[in-house]
This record gives sequence, structure tokens and C-alpha cells, in this order.
Amino acid sequence: MKWTELSDNWCPVARTLSVVGDRWTLLILRDCFLGLSRFEQFIESSG
Repeated sequence: MKWTELSDNWCPVARTLSVVGDRWTLLILRDCFLGLSRFEQFIESSG
């Protein structure tokens, strides 16, 4: 992905999703930063 494609998005969440990937990737990364490490914990957290 080129930086010029990202510069069109003014919303920080949209820019983050365009860099990171889809919605599930962002949720998994959030859970990792919150300290979750087991698959069962990820399942419980994401619903």
C-alpha cells in the first residue's frame, strides 16, 4: 500500500484499518495489547 492512498483518509480509525487490515485483525491486536494470550481468551473477548 502506498502512502498516497492513506493520505486521502482523514479518519484515524480508517487509516489504521487500511494499514493493519480488516476488522478482526484490529480486534486481535487490541486484545494482545490488553494482555490476552490464549485462544479461548480471544474468543471470549471478541464475542
